[in-house]
Amino acid sequence: MLTLLTSFKNNTALRYLDGFSADCTYIFKNGSIESMSVARVLENFVICFGELKSSTNGNIKTAAIGQIGRYLYMLNKTRDRRKICAFLYDFHTITFFYCEKMLNKNDLRYYQSETLKLIEDNHVKQSNFDIITIGKESREINFSKENWTMFIEFLTMNWQFYDYKMLNISPSYNLLGNSYEIAHRLGTGATSFVYLLKEKQKKRNDKSKFCVMKILSKNKLSLTFQGEMEIIKQLREEYLNSSVFPNILDSFSSGKICLTNITFELFYLIK
Repeated sequence: MLTLLTSFKNNTALRYLDGFSADCTYIFKNGSIESMSVARVLENFVICFGELKSSTNGNIKTAAIGQIGRYLYMLNKTRDRRKICAFLYDFHTITFFYCEKMLNKNDLRYYQSETLKLIEDNHVKQSNFDIITIGKESREINFSKENWTMFIEFLTMNWQFYDYKMLNISPSYNLLGNSYEIAHRLGTGATSFVYLLKEKQKKRNDKSKFCVMKILSKNKLSLTFQGEMEIIKQLREEYLNSSVFPNILDSFSSGKICLTNITFELFYLIK
């Protein structure tokens, strides 16, 4: 799956990650999560996910569908996660799933696509399959270009297709994913989620660099969020030498993201 997504990295908004309960999970590619912290913070960033099962040649087991359903239920029960997509892949077939919260109810509605054949091992040529040769033994398989194209399109859709609204972000926002990793979720407030970011690479014997990122949770709270940033700035000016009020990095902050730097010593106080 990683190789597949990497092949289309210029056409997709997604990044592949391991560590969630599902076999493969996707987040926006502008973010990065520390491997040791994936299990703790990933659920806030999941865009879609998939389960990889041993080959059943299209015979989807009830237990596998139930597992997909549990993950969908868990993610939809988190704050403001109203819709999410998933897939079940068994190396021969793929099945898509979709789950949404019903309006004004706590119930969830599930949808399941028909099972689409990706590979057919028999040697009878089918009209909608192409024959390809793989391996040293030159084994021929029937390969469904149409269904593989559909799967690739699912992974390369416009980011708005996935209807992700857990955090108020898009793939265009600078989450410092090239230089920093999300190390911890520090908390959740009325307007935002707060995360600790740790520098990915540092020179030997240098102290690690850290910063704190507040991400707006809802557009309608943006004025309150900006007000919080202004209060922090005013307090910082008044108590210039106090580490209690962090320094907001204006060049990386906006109406939806607030980035502050912290000292190495303060990191160990809040860790």
